[in-house]
This record gives sequence, C-alpha cells and structure tokens, in this order.
Amino acid sequence: MASATRQTTLREAIADDHQLMYNLYNAYVSNTGNLKEQSKWSNQLVWEIARHATGEEIVVYPLFEKHLGEEGKQMADHDRSDHQQVKNSLSELENLQPGSSEHASLLKTIMETLRSHNESEEQNDLPALEKAMGSQASISSANKFKRTKHFVPTRMSLLYRTLLPQTRAHILQRSVVRSTVSPSLYTLRTMATSKQTITHAIIEDHREMYAFYDEYVKHEGNPEAQSKWARQLIWEVARHAVGEELVVYPLMEKHLGAEGLRLASEDREDHQKVKEMLYNIENLTPGTEEYSALLKSVMDHLRPHNDSEEQKDLPLLEKAIGSEASASAASSFKRTKKFVPTRSHPSAPNKPPFETLAGLMAAPIDLLKDTFAKFPSDEELSISFTIVNSSSNTDTDNMILGRSFPSAGGRGVNFLRASILPNRMGSQAGQLQTPQLVRALATQSPTLSEAIKAEHHAIGVFADEYARSRGNKDAQERWANQLQWTVARHAVGEELVVYPLLEQFYGDRGLEIANEDRADHQEVKEILYDMGSLSPGTPRFDAALSTMMKHLRTHMDYEETDDLPLLEQALGEENSKETAKNFEKTKKLAPTRPHPAAPDRPPYENLAGFLAMPIDKLRDQFTKFPTEEMMEEVVNDNRGY
Repeated sequence: MASATRQTTLREAIADDHQLMYNLYNAYVSNTGNLKEQSKWSNQLVWEIARHATGEEIVVYPLFEKHLGEEGKQMADHDRSDHQQVKNSLSELENLQPGSSEHASLLKTIMETLRSHNESEEQNDLPALEKAMGSQASISSANKFKRTKHFVPTRMSLLYRTLLPQTRAHILQRSVVRSTVSPSLYTLRTMATSKQTITHAIIEDHREMYAFYDEYVKHEGNPEAQSKWARQLIWEVARHAVGEELVVYPLMEKHLGAEGLRLASEDREDHQKVKEMLYNIENLTPGTEEYSALLKSVMDHLRPHNDSEEQKDLPLLEKAIGSEASASAASSFKRTKKFVPTRSHPSAPNKPPFETLAGLMAAPIDLLKDTFAKFPSDEELSISFTIVNSSSNTDTDNMILGRSFPSAGGRGVNFLRASILPNRMGSQAGQLQTPQLVRALATQSPTLSEAIKAEHHAIGVFADEYARSRGNKDAQERWANQLQWTVARHAVGEELVVYPLLEQFYGDRGLEIANEDRADHQEVKEILYDMGSLSPGTPRFDAALSTMMKHLRTHMDYEETDDLPLLEQALGEENSKETAKNFEKTKKLAPTRPHPAAPDRPPYENLAGFLAMPIDKLRDQFTKFPTEEMMEEVVNDNRGY
C-alpha cells in the first residue's frame, strides 16, 4: 500500500477525490428519508469538498500558471471561479436542514456544478499539466496535494474531525480511492473503539482521576512528585469535563427529553463548581496544606458526581440510544478530548457551539503551558495504570501514555550542535568524523549558554554553506531557507525564555540589555522579511544576507561575552540546563518565518506565535531545505568547526 501511494500521480490523486465526492453524495441520496444519516453524509461531503478545493488552489492551480503559460492562467482562473460558485452554495447550505427538499435541491445543484468542473479537470487541465511537468514531478505534486489537505480549513476542521461519524473507511472501501491511510489502520481503530460503550469510556476516565489523586496523596512530602501528579489530574479532569459537555450532555438532552435536560443541567453545575476550584488551585503551590485541602474538595465533589453519572445518567442514555450509537459516542468523546483545553476555564461557556469555539481558542494557550509543566513520566504512569482497568489499544491509552505536543523537525541543527559545545567537548569539536558521532554527542544535556552558542555556530555554518554554494542555485536556496528557519526560531526562543530572565535577575540593567537585544532582533527580522521577496543567488539577496550576518555576528558575540555569563552566574548549572530544555521546547512552538510586526515579548509574543506557527508550518512543507546528504557532507568535511 505504501508503494502504491508513493506512485500516485497528481491526476490520479485528484480523480480519487472526485470519485470519493460522488460516493459520498450517492450515500446521501440513498438515505433519503433518514434525516440523521443524511446529515452525516452531507457533513462528510462538505468536509471533503472544502479540503479538496483548498488543496487544489494551493498546489495545483499555481502549477497550471507555472507550466502552461497564458493557457494555464486561464485554466486556473476558470477553475477558481467554479470553486467560488461552489463555496457560495455551500455557505447557503449551512443554513438549511439536511434531508429537507431545499437542502437536497441545493446539494444536487452543487454536485452538478462539480461534475462538470471535475470532468474538465480530468479530461483537459490535468493531462496538459502532466505532459508539461513529467511523471516524477506529478508524483511529487500528488504527495504535496495530499499533505496540504491536512492543514487546510474544512469549515471548522477540528470540530468536524471530532464530530463526524466513523464512516470514512466504509466509503473508501467502496470507492477506487488510493487511500493514504492503510486499511489495516481502519481495522485497528474499529477494533479499538467498537467494543467500548460511552459508559465504559467515561468510567475509564473516572478511574484514572482516582488513580492520579491517589498518587498525589501517596507522595505526600515530595512536592516535585505531587506537582506532577496534580498536573496530570487537572489535565485529565479538564479534558474529561469539556468532552462530556460537547458530546455526552447534548445526547442526554436529545434522547431523554425533559429528564435529560434536567440531568445535563445538574451535571454542568457540578462541572462549574469543579472548574472554579481548579481555577483557584492554579494560584497555590502543590504539596502545601492549602493546595492539598482544595484538591481534596475537588475530589470530594467529583466522586458523587461521577457515581451519579455511572449509576443513573449513563444507564438511561445507553437504553435510549442503543449499543451502536453508544460506541459511536464513545469514539466521538475520545476524539473530542484531543482538541479541548487542558486547564480550567470557568468563565467559558459550557454548551456547544460556543464551548467548541472557546475551547479551540483556549487549547493552544493551554498547550503552551503544558509544554513547561511537569507531568509524571511514562514509567510512573505505567505503574499507576496497573490499578486502572483499561484496554491497551484504546485512544485513551494513547493520549495518556503518549501525550504529544507539536514538534518541529530538527532540520539538521542537531547534526551540528555537538561541534558547538566547546566547553563540553574541547578539542573533540575539530576531530568529528561521522554524523553518528555528532548525533551521539549532541544528546548531551547542555547548559543555556552551550545551547545558544550551539545555535549561533549553526547559523554561521549555514551562512558559510550558502556562500560556498555560489553558482548552485538549488543548494543556495536550500541553505538560505535553513538559515532563515533557524534564525526565526532562535530569536523567538530567546525573546520568550532568555530576555525575561535577564530582566528578572538584573532589574534595570537586565531590562536595558534585553531591550538592546530585542532591537538587534528587530533589525534582523526586518532584513529577513525583505529577503523573502528576493531570490537566493541574486546580488540584492546576497547584499541583504551580508548585512544581516554583520548584524547577527556582532549581536551573537555580545550575547556570548556579556549576556550569557551573567545569566549562568544567576542560574547555576542545574537551573541553566533546565532553562536550556525550556528554550528548546519553546522553539518547537515558535514561528519559522520572520514576523517583524509581531510583539517581541511575552505574553503577547506567545499568542502571536501560536497564530503564525500553523501558516509557517504549512509553508515549510513546500520549502526546500538541505538534504541529509548535504548535512552529512558538512559534518564529514569538518567545515565550519
């Protein structure tokens, strides 16, 4: 299957999507009279059309314009016009009831427009493009098209992925789609979720809460361990509460009538009390008497609430919706928890759709906080989970035991880092012979100074490689992109982690130093931003790069000789190593392009970064960076060491 996926041409990938749309629409039509099913298939169809259209507009139509000249521009303009017509109709469709005659009529019109548009693409546009670009470029473009669809809007992509039914696998099997996901994954997911009811999923969460609280109590006298278990408990309670409010309580209101409304209202009130206590607990120190007393109150409130759900609410709901709908609700509940806040927000709404919107806005900020919060290690969790009865294949296990935060690829920086730890490695740096040795040495735990000096050195190496590659346009473009990527993340990391520490430890003097450093960064960002409109290898680009590197080298020398020694003196070695880890974590969540108009200090830079990062990450997908072979050549030749 993997081989087949790699060999899919762009024309085939687009045709696969077209066929999927037709299959989804046929499923909608075949369920006429069943409003619930028609709503599901309509949502799935709209989801697919939105992703497909934006994928074409980002990847395919620019290729028309690039490879087919004036005719390609006309093709792209005509296709964009078709898309706009469909988008306008889909916007109108949002206001109609699925299954109604108006909804069915408008959806039929949309599909008629799409069929004509799709046939024109398959018969005219795409054959001309494939002839112009060749098979290998077509295969590469197909992969970009598929990747792009993971990042584009789908009306509200996260919400849709959370609430849509598990029906995609069924449709894929009926169509000729060359799915990018192996059928075996669908089998595993079905096995993991189909046997678990919504009751089972919720009881599982309840038992985990109790286990985490027991660990907190057990580690009395160990503030660090108690802090980890308290954070794990709050993380689980927050996700669980919003998951219930988005998935479970609306089902109670829908299927249990007036009784369901009353039960859901009572449960939301219980949640609100817990949220308020958890919000207040954020201002206390884990392990203190006051903190432990408030956390005990949270658990004393949760236990009767959980018991009431398990003994009364959920049995009524299970009886009303049946086993199949219960399994579907369990899957939705688990998926929803992946996209919700992980901290308590008592002032946020607690009913969809407003809670969904608030959650999506709060989740990134919570995620940043989680990145710097201490949680129990996987080993500690695995010990704790011996008392929790849960299946090893469930999504819940994967989320608890494998919490994942957004990460960025190293882009080769770790290849170079070992040579940039002079205080650790001494003369070894000039004797590196293999990338494997570099990787091994790069895993050492550096201090903050060592980490920053490592990246300063890497920036210099990338600039040198750009100059060394003169005459090779492709190589210069790759090294220029690598340099920009590294500088942008490095700057944000320093502004969020390093400069606030200078201000904290050295008062007015630290503030003056930090402001000077921020001013240096601003100059560099503005030059980098202007370089984005220039072509690597041209005289104007080279002149801008030379100016930027002069600024950077002076700035970096000043940091290494003045700023960093002051910080190391204030931090001490162990705190310096922890700060270096925070510096690395921060960069993973930072934008990868220069944004000179964005704020350069927390908390506003944190928020601006979260807004900019997804767009930068998308652009990175289509940016050329140095290959691993290019990095290995730099290391093996000891260039720049």
